[in-house]
Amino acid sequence: MSFLDSFLLAVALALPAMTVVYGSVSHVPVRPVRGLAVATVVATCAALLLWLGLWLGHALRFDLPEVDRMVFLGVVGVLFLKTLPSALRRTPPSHPYDLSVRRNLALLPLATGVNVLLAGLGAGFLCDMEHGVWTSVVVLAVLSWLLIYLAVMLGRQKKAFHVRRWTLIALLFLLVFAVRLAFN
Repeated sequence: MSFLDSFLLAVALALPAMTVVYGSVSHVPVRPVRGLAVATVVATCAALLLWLGLWLGHALRFDLPEVDRMVFLGVVGVLFLKTLPSALRRTPPSHPYDLSVRRNLALLPLATGVNVLLAGLGAGFLCDMEHGVWTSVVVLAVLSWLLIYLAVMLGRQKKAFHVRRWTLIALLFLLVFAVRLAFN
C-alpha cells in the first residue's frame, strides 16, 4: 500500500468515528482533557484493529490474485453498503455515548472499530505485509486522533456539523481507496 492509499483509508475510517464522537460530545459535553483521553483511546484501538485486520487478511489470503481481489472487493462492498444507509438518511441517528463514564469510553472504540477491522481484513488480502502496513497504521492513528479531538472541540462548542455530508465524504474516500488498491 502506498502512502496515498494509507491516507485514503485513514480518512475513510476516521470520519465515521469523528461523527460518532461529535454526536456524543454535543449531547453530553466533556472537558478538553477528557477529550484528549477519548481521542487517544479511540485512535490507539483503531490502529491496533487495523493492524489486526491486515494481519488476519494476510493470513487468510488464497495467494490467487483474482480470488484475493474478489474477496477484497466483497469485504469493502459490505463495508460500503453497511455505511450507505446512514449517509442517505435525512436525519442522522444520534450516538449519545456519555463519555464521562469509563464503560462508554471503553465501548466507543469497539463501536467505531468494527469498520476498521473489516477494512483491514479486506486490505490484508491484497497487501504485502512487509510494505506499507506500519505506514497505514501510523497514518490512521494520527489522523484519527486529530479528527476525533477536533470533533470533541466542535461538539463542546456545538458548532454546525453535517454528519450526512461527512459520511458521504468518508464513503467517497473508501470508494477511491478500493478502486486504487484493487485495480493497480
